[in-house]
Amino acid sequence: METRFIVKGMKCQGCLQTVKEILSSVPGVEEVKGDLLTKEVVVKGEVSPTTLMDIIHQKTPYKITIK
Repeated sequence: METRFIVKGMKCQGCLQTVKEILSSVPGVEEVKGDLLTKEVVVKGEVSPTTLMDIIHQKTPYKITIK
């Protein structure tokens, strides 16, 4: 499964890297790609989008929505 998210609040490469590291550490996530210009993050794996969104809300100040 592939899910695309928009992550509002990412302003630098470090922000993007933090989001990618957090999502990559979730069991079931196979791959995470991101684009700082579009604020888009693509997650491949067998994890519910709601679970991923909850983790980002808990561990970062960013707003994340499904694209």
